[in-house]
Amino acid sequence: MSQDVFRKSALCGFNRWLGQHARPSKPESLESVAPTDPMRIFQVGMSGIPTGGASRYFLGLLPALSAQGHDVSGIVFGGPPMGRIQPLRPRFPTMVGQWAAIREATPQIPTNADILVSHFAPYVLPILDQFRDKPHVVHFHGPWALESQFEGDGSLNVFLKRTIEKRVYAGAKKFIALSRAYAQYLERDYSVDPSKISVIPGGVDFKQFSSVPSRSEARDALGLPQNRRIVVTARRLVQTKGVGTLLEAIAEVRRRLDDVYLVIAGTGTHAERLQRLSEDLNISDHVRFLGFVGEKLPLVYRSGNVVVVPSVAFEGFGLIVLEALATGTPVLVTPLAGLEEAIAPLEPALVSEGIGSGQIADLIERALLGKIGLPSSEACRAYASGFDWSRIAARVADEYACAV
Repeated sequence: MSQDVFRKSALCGFNRWLGQHARPSKPESLESVAPTDPMRIFQVGMSGIPTGGASRYFLGLLPALSAQGHDVSGIVFGGPPMGRIQPLRPRFPTMVGQWAAIREATPQIPTNADILVSHFAPYVLPILDQFRDKPHVVHFHGPWALESQFEGDGSLNVFLKRTIEKRVYAGAKKFIALSRAYAQYLERDYSVDPSKISVIPGGVDFKQFSSVPSRSEARDALGLPQNRRIVVTARRLVQTKGVGTLLEAIAEVRRRLDDVYLVIAGTGTHAERLQRLSEDLNISDHVRFLGFVGEKLPLVYRSGNVVVVPSVAFEGFGLIVLEALATGTPVLVTPLAGLEEAIAPLEPALVSEGIGSGQIADLIERALLGKIGLPSSEACRAYASGFDWSRIAARVADEYACAV
């Protein structure tokens, strides 16, 4: 074995160990990764519109990789052009339509990339043959088939999604999981060799989210009341994200704190159902649905006394945690493993006892009444700064280099 190959092998092994064992409470450890040589990286994303965690991860990671000198190109669905990332617009909003759009774009896909990187299994499937002689790295954002099953998808659809995932993952050389919890999914449910898995947390554009005005100014900008205790959540409005449970929790809190006010940012298939639920719970005067907020998201986080992440299943890390903390607002979470990994090193008391509405209500009430020690705005920002995309991208690029 040559000296260069030995050095690379040792460095990759150390960084894989670091990703699997380092605690998020020590984000400074991310600085220990040496810069990698420039690579030509072809990325296959999910959505170019920041409507969910996977798309926001993609849109945050790629500019950071480019800033470190890597040649980043790729494809994604929707959104504006971003460097050499080509936004595809399928004629039909179905998987078949999306595959057709990918195949139409195939002649423009560069063939000289050093590495293929994917963020969503079905979108990379049509071009795997084109990159069969290139290493493939998978960013694992969650178990697609299992999430679909949880949301009530039919058994045939779940089977087909599972088949696609297994087909894509079978040929991958490396996997990057957001948390140890998601690494365990890969090992247990997809039979991925643990030596192929590295754990690297999500990131945040710290400058973007920390450059916000005061809480009062944020509320004015959004037309929110100044004299209420505001609880904020920013979620895709689907079953796994637990917004319905949060509404039930707010109904409980309201019995004791009549000035509580819930602000919900996000869109999804359950939007109308959740609005009806707020009416059924008689709290529609205590809830504001903002819909898609785009660039106003930092203001939304900043407007709250607390941000709540009420997920009931499949939460790999929770970028919302880092984003909200970067604005200086404390975050309360349910005890899903990925969320605990993200927040507990800052303050374990920010994790609820369970995922039920009563347990979430209890945590919210204690936080709003000052019965738990909420971290200061300065402490929130200091913690989040350790996960700036410049640090996370350096770790990710190192894993790419290990695969080449």
